[in-house]
Amino acid sequence: MGTLWLGTHKGLFALRADARRRSWKLAGPKFLGHVINHVVQDPRTPRTVLVAAKTGHLGPTVFRSNDRGLAPGARPHSRRRSARPPKERWRAPSSVCSG
Repeated sequence: MGTLWLGTHKGLFALRADARRRSWKLAGPKFLGHVINHVVQDPRTPRTVLVAAKTGHLGPTVFRSNDRGLAPGARPHSRRRSARPPKERWRAPSSVCSG
């Protein structure tokens, strides 16, 4: 399954494909209302995603998630009415260095 990350003026979206890339599902927006300038998924650890955003009053900010924005143990969102969507976990790293 592959993920195509889309950074827009309205937030961050993810297009997720099945194994054959025949069908895609749109997830998002995350960071609603923020301008997303750049999204990088670490090829060494695909669960790590870095997002560069212009966050209004905070200015330019880099967010990092080690679990693709899902809290530990969170289940994928179900379409059942009683199910709750998983909690998102994004944080700004204390430092960024090139590797």
